[in-house]
This record gives sequence, structure tokens and C-alpha cells, in this order.
Amino acid sequence: MAAAGLVGCAPSKAEGAKEAASEEAQAGADTADWLEQAPEIVDIAETKECDLLIVGADNGGIAASAYAAD
Repeated sequence: MAAAGLVGCAPSKAEGAKEAASEEAQAGADTADWLEQAPEIVDIAETKECDLLIVGADNGGIAASAYAAD
């Protein structure tokens, strides 16, 4: 029931904003995709070898590090 009460609280876009968003999406479709050609990477200071790398310390990162420590 609480979710049904919150439906009216969600912000909605005006018609003009919807049209502007669709125009921006179409304009973005005309530009070249960066995946077509891989960018050249030149600013890597150093690399390190490791067996396991955990990025992040939220619930998933802490659980992964605890599991890896075992």
C-alpha cells in the first residue's frame, strides 16, 4: 500500500521536456560512437600485478574481502 501512495510523488516531465529529450537522443545518435575506434591510452603511470583486486568497500566489497581472507 505504501508504494501505491508514492506513485503520485514521482516527478514527471512536461511535454516540452519530452520533446527536447527525444531531439537530444536523435542528435546523439548522429555522432560517432567511441567504440568504433579504441582510444590510445598514454597516461598510465605504473602497473601492478595482483592475484585478486577488490574495488569498493560497500557491502559487496566487504563481503568479498572477508570471503577472500578465508
